[in-house]
Amino acid sequence: ILAAVAPSSGFLTPVEDPSHYSCPPETKRNFQGSWPLSTSKMLLDVTSGAVEMDQKSGKLNMDVPSLLVIAGERDEIIPMEAIESFYQKAKCHDKELLKVP
Repeated sequence: ILAAVAPSSGFLTPVEDPSHYSCPPETKRNFQGSWPLSTSKMLLDVTSGAVEMDQKSGKLNMDVPSLLVIAGERDEIIPMEAIESFYQKAKCHDKELLKVP
């Protein structure tokens, strides 16, 4: 509800710190600060519902020759359970889930 009322608010959202990115520090492509609520909600909706629904309906056919999934164990946006579920549903024979700290 708050995302609909105040979409640009950064209340309780992840904080982006581009100081360790590989882009040059002077670039304007690096966002710094709290994510807007609307961005956080959109990403949460996609990762917590849309991908799973698309897999179940067949819209996201994971029948690919090979798949590498790289997941951050401390990722505060995409829960590891969602990543593991996505990985398990992939129908390819050559797949790997790489968890990074």
